[in-house]
Formats: sequence, C-alpha cells, structure tokens
Amino acid sequence: MPKAETVPGRGSVSGAAAARRGARRDCWATEAHREVAKKANAILRQKKLTVPEKQAALAELGLSEPTITNRLRFGPFHMANISSEVRRIKQRIAQLRDLAEDKARGEYEAYQRGPWSVTWDDEDGRVRVQGPKPATREATRAMSAKFKARGFRWSPRNQAYQRQATENAWYAARNIVDEITEGIETPPPGEPEPPAEVRDELDPTVTVIPHGA
Repeated sequence: MPKAETVPGRGSVSGAAAARRGARRDCWATEAHREVAKKANAILRQKKLTVPEKQAALAELGLSEPTITNRLRFGPFHMANISSEVRRIKQRIAQLRDLAEDKARGEYEAYQRGPWSVTWDDEDGRVRVQGPKPATREATRAMSAKFKARGFRWSPRNQAYQRQATENAWYAARNIVDEITEGIETPPPGEPEPPAEVRDELDPTVTVIPHGA
C-alpha cells in the first residue's frame, strides 16, 4: 500500500485511502485501454486497408509509434489478458473496501501478547511485529526464518518485522506471536509481572543457567 498522499481540497489521506484511489485509477485506465484495444484490433483485421492506412488509423486512436509497429508485426492485442487485468483490479478494489469496513469495526486493533505486539500502520501500509530480541545469534536466525517464511522482513528503521498490510498479513503476524509466546502466561491488566528470574524461565528466547553450574 502507498503512503499517505495529499488530495487537493481534502488534505492528507491515509495509506489505505490512497490505495483505494490508486486502484480505482488503475481500473479506469485499464478499462480505457481495453476500449482502445478493441478498436485497434478491428483496424488490424481489416484486410482491405494498406499498412500505411492502418498506421494512420491506429495513430488516430492515440497509440504510440512503437505500439503500432509491434501490433502490425505481432498481431492484435490479446483481449483476454486485458480483461483479466480489469477483473484483478476490481477484485483488489473490493478487497480494499471490505478491509476498510473491517477496520472501521475495530477488527485490526493492536494485538498484544506478553512482550510481543502486532500493529497495523495505515500511513506506511505495513503490519508490524515487535518484541524482545533473542538472546543468541542462533535464536535470532531461527526467529528471522520464522518471519521470512510468512513474508515478513526485518526493518532496522522501525525495529520490527513487517510486510505489506493485508488481512492475511495481519493474521499471519498474530499466529507467529501466538507461536512465540505459547506457554508464556500474560498477566491480566493491573496485575504485577512475575520476577525477572521467573520470566526468564518462561521465556523460550532466554537461556537460563542454573546457579552453581
């Protein structure tokens, strides 16, 4: 998703809103291209027209010279591909609309479990996972592999694992956090946390060395 953009007369809009606007623009542009392609194909199939006549007719449609040359050489536009792209963009628009409705109902509020959190950043269009750093290099590699397998990458700037904000990304992030914190009890709000040595025993990312070892 794109970052927030400024709309004349409306100020700044969120990354999600900018994504919906961008998808609608893409849809309009692709549908317009499809109409031009239909007309171009009709011209290309007219056997009575000479090549120069076809070139002139295609130029009147607004096609560029390289495009005209390619069409004359390789044949008409593949309408199935263009129509498929229109359907894909319309599906994306519907997904973004449903996503906006879900967010309005509060379905993507920040998720906290133990020291780990999952947040949805509308401005950057990213789902982020933040938590304590593993105690060893081997644990860090294992942690990175777990996130990479779900499409997340480490962001040094945000000090978090993140990926493009989608419904799938949100639930993948929550599942990862649930896996990492499995077996760690989260105290209810207002209840004091256990002593550090107890937290270390419960935290699978911390290596506890027994006294006297």
